[in-house]
Amino acid sequence: MKKFMTMLFLLAPSIGLAASQMTTTEIIDLYANSTSVSSTKSHANYYSADGSYKSTNLTTGVASEGTWSVQGPDMICIKSSSVDGCWNMSRSTTKVFFSANGKTSSRDLDEFMRGDKTEQLLEVSKMMKALGK
Repeated sequence: MKKFMTMLFLLAPSIGLAASQMTTTEIIDLYANSTSVSSTKSHANYYSADGSYKSTNLTTGVASEGTWSVQGPDMICIKSSSVDGCWNMSRSTTKVFFSANGKTSSRDLDEFMRGDKTEQLLEVSKMMKALGK
């Protein structure tokens, strides 16, 4: 993981990113009381301010519940029946970067929605399915 972070910091300027390690406070501010759609677009993930976590399948409506926490200073951890892991985090002005077990990913900051948007996302998913998309 340190190797990835080092490479990210070295490459960031050349690819237009000014990535920096996220602090505990920044992670909490981003995640507490927010919803985001999974990278596969199959689940709505809600992170409550009290540390509870809910991941809802957007096709079936079935939810799994668990907890999320920040392990200082730059790591988010999620534990539920379907997920049990921690990810190192860094950010640029427009993206959040995750790394764990040699794998990396990113998400645009504007993909994090304030509040629990699960019901709205389920409705959109139903409408898209009805339209054949």
